Amino acid sequence: AERHGWDVDPAWVFTTHGLVNGTAMCVDAFTAPGDGVVLMTPVYHAFAKVINAAGRRVVEMEMPIEDGRYVPDFDAWDAAMTGGETMMMLCSPHNPGGRVWSRAELEGIAAFAKRHDLILVSDEIHHDLPMPGQPHIPMAHIEGIEDRLVMMTATTKTFNIAGSHSGNVIIADEALRAKFGARMMALGLSPNSFGLFMATAAY
Repeated sequence: AERHGWDVDPAWVFTTHGLVNGTAMCVDAFTAPGDGVVLMTPVYHAFAKVINAAGRRVVEMEMPIEDGRYVPDFDAWDAAMTGGETMMMLCSPHNPGGRVWSRAELEGIAAFAKRHDLILVSDEIHHDLPMPGQPHIPMAHIEGIEDRLVMMTATTKTFNIAGSHSGNVIIADEALRAKFGARMMALGLSPNSFGLFMATAAY
């Protein structure tokens, strides 16, 4: 709330073993084998690794470079969709491009997810690290996507404690939260208590 203007109900938060695990849990909970998962590429390699391992399809939406920066290309992306896609992974700020997305770009991504009925998983692990003068806007601030939005954050990049294997999957929507919680229960997953202590100490 203090740093990003985002009020999070503790009841919305699931603790996973890092955000690669969080990504895998989202793929497991919100998609079925054979479904397409949209990636804005180039992007962090572990997304595709997890999606492929789960028997889903990686659907690459390439980003053109304009004035030295990666940008969305919604017209091309719309034309490439087949109807077999059910989820989209957003990396915000972007890894490896370093982009801190503007509000207009985030609104465009949200509209794209709505047009194609995609669950939108926003990995915001780098949210505390933008350069001065480049404010990060949580995707949770974009209106009209509450029923399809999953947020992911962690202390691990902020404080360089990735070895703690701890991450947050934050789901405001009750139906999505129930589905995710049921999969965590079915797989017998519980938080890494060392990671919880490390996150608390870091903050």
